[in-house]
Amino acid sequence: MHISVRIVEASPTASEITARLGFRLSGKIAQDAFTPAVDMTVILNTIRGPQFYDFPKGRRINPIFAVFSLDGNVNRYPIDRHHADIWILMTIPNAGNKVIPHLSDRSSQPTISPPGISGKLQLNNIELPSNRRVPLSFELSASIPGLKFRGTIDETQAREIDHIALLVRRTNNVIFLSLFSNLLMMALAICVFLMAVRTTTADRQLDLLPLSLSMTLIFGLPALRNTQPGVPPLGVISDYVSFIWAENIVAVSAIVIMGTWLRRLRRSESKSDQQP
Repeated sequence: MHISVRIVEASPTASEITARLGFRLSGKIAQDAFTPAVDMTVILNTIRGPQFYDFPKGRRINPIFAVFSLDGNVNRYPIDRHHADIWILMTIPNAGNKVIPHLSDRSSQPTISPPGISGKLQLNNIELPSNRRVPLSFELSASIPGLKFRGTIDETQAREIDHIALLVRRTNNVIFLSLFSNLLMMALAICVFLMAVRTTTADRQLDLLPLSLSMTLIFGLPALRNTQPGVPPLGVISDYVSFIWAENIVAVSAIVIMGTWLRRLRRSESKSDQQP
C-alpha cells in the first residue's frame, strides 16, 4: 500500500493539522490500483473523527481527511515551533479470519498516549495478532502559506506502526515581516511621544497635530498588528514587547497634549479675568 499524505490545513492556534490521505494498492491485496482484493482496515491516531477506517473487498478506496494533533507554544509567535505525529497502521485479516470485526464490535481501540510519547498510537495485544500488517510506503507533501514544514518518515522497531514526524514553523519571510512590524509600531509610538513632549514644552502656540496623530494611531496600530501573517489573538509575547506598549505610549501622548491644552486654556482665561 502506497499512501500519499498531503497537508491541506494547519492551525497552530487550534493545535490541529488536517491531512488528505490518498491510497494506491499493489501486489496480491489489489484488484487494481484503487480496489482491494481483501478487507482492509486503516488505523490512525486522529484527534477528531473516526480512528478506524474500513475498506471492504471489491469497493474502491477514496481519499480520506484526518485531523491530527499539532503541539507547540503559539505564544512564541513568530518564532514558535510545532510538532505533529502521524501514526498509521493498516491490517488485513489472517487466513482464519474472513472478516475484520466492525468498529462497534471491536474490543480494542487505538488511544493517544500521554504527553511525552509524541502522541503515539497504542493498541492492546488483541488487535495486532488477529490481523496481518500491510507494508506501507509514503509520500509526504505540504504547502500552507506562512508555514514551513520539515518531516521524517520512519518505522517503529517492532514494525507494527509507521510514523511520520512533522516540524512546523513560520517561514523566514513571516518572521522578518513580524519583527519589522513590531519595530515599526514602537518607532511610531516613540516618535509621537517625542512630538507631544516637544509641543508641550515649547512656549509658542500649542500644536494639536501630535494629538490627531495619537488618536489615529490608537485605532491604526491594531490594524498594523493584524497585517502580520497568521498572527494569533492578542496576548502573544510580541504583543507585550511592542504592540501593547505602543498603544499605551500613544494614549499617554494624547493625554499629555490634552492636559497641556487644558492648562494653557485655564491660564489664558485667568489672564483675561485679571485685565480691567
